[in-house]
Amino acid sequence: MFKRKKEKNFWRKLSDFIYPRIGVNRSMKYTGHRLGRMNSSPYKIACGFACGAGISFTPFLGLHFILSGIMAYLLRGSIIASAIGTFIGNPLTFPFIWALVYSTGSLMVGVDTSAHNIGELFNFALEKISEINSWHLLFLSDYSTAINTVSDYLKMWSDLFNVLYIFIIGSLPWVAIVWFTFFISIYILVKNYKEKRKFRKKKN
Repeated sequence: MFKRKKEKNFWRKLSDFIYPRIGVNRSMKYTGHRLGRMNSSPYKIACGFACGAGISFTPFLGLHFILSGIMAYLLRGSIIASAIGTFIGNPLTFPFIWALVYSTGSLMVGVDTSAHNIGELFNFALEKISEINSWHLLFLSDYSTAINTVSDYLKMWSDLFNVLYIFIIGSLPWVAIVWFTFFISIYILVKNYKEKRKFRKKKN
């Protein structure tokens, strides 16, 4: 009954993910309504969303949903809200997040940021991740050949860590800052939303 007359294709969904057609402000209001109507306490919703937002500042692309879900579970937050919170990290915000995290990490470990290009570093990291995944596939299809190249496999991880460790270290303080910022703001938003909704129901 409430389905779209015409289903979105992949490219339409990708476009809406990068920049919602209803507009950023309306999209944020819609997200607020969606959070407020969840059948969970303000703490669970705020905690879960904050976990998703915080984890978005880590360099573990592809694992944000899983890591935010684990974090929300440990803190007794909403896992569904944590999945929604990960959308704080998206193609529009990631360049700014990575630059901020890398600058922070470089400052913490004493690395000269002018000596590296953040775009080149991430491309290098993605190449290493691709090589590591290729080795995993080789291990599944040709065990003996893969075993003979274990030294190369370990070298891939070493090269990857030499790039990512700055992002990992730099993300830690921002995960905490973003978590507390979103927890407080979402908690107040959801609490007020639920109280107003409860008041309207009593009035009717």
